[in-house]
Amino acid sequence: MISDLQSVFDLPLSTLVVLGAGFAAYRVAFTGKKKGHGAIDVFFITVVFAAIAKFAFEVASNMVPSPTPDVMSGYAALAGSAAAVVVALGAAAIWRKWGEDRFKALLRAGNVSYSDGNHSAWDQVRVSMSARPTQLIVRKTSGKQLMCDDLKTWEYFPFGPCIYGEDGSIALYVTNVRQDATLDWFDIEPLDEGAGVAMTYIPADQISEIEVRYQVR
Repeated sequence: MISDLQSVFDLPLSTLVVLGAGFAAYRVAFTGKKKGHGAIDVFFITVVFAAIAKFAFEVASNMVPSPTPDVMSGYAALAGSAAAVVVALGAAAIWRKWGEDRFKALLRAGNVSYSDGNHSAWDQVRVSMSARPTQLIVRKTSGKQLMCDDLKTWEYFPFGPCIYGEDGSIALYVTNVRQDATLDWFDIEPLDEGAGVAMTYIPADQISEIEVRYQVR
């Protein structure tokens, strides 16, 4: 184990930087979407981002004068390393924010694939950045229902307006509750000026249904 680690650190600086930037970019691009990724998926996606980092490293380092053509100066290495990390992470952020959705839209438009590539429908709802939820209702297996009537009100509170767990769990600021669907909603106030704000966590095995509303554009 120690010898393997030592062999990694014996690699050239440029290689370590490129590989590190590639893996960091993978984490940014697929945070919350790694379910179903095997070792081979992680490897090749990292290689793609590492190639982008490698290109940025070479361009930036070559722009800084070196003492000899065969020796890279410290300033050139620093410039190359910074460029590799920034460009790789920027590419990952662009892919996460716009690229993936555009790519899937192209596949649908070309009748190539209608799959969104996610592990489940809940995963698509959970990780999507293209739509902002406005209201959340969680129906528990006991019949009790919890609602956050206006998620935007709680957007700047700790953890944001709600948390979608990767395992199907939910955490939200409950503003309304009712024991079953035949009764009226009862208003409650999650925010207490002295104690703070209360976020309610509901395990996945206690949830029978989740209803999310979105603003129609």
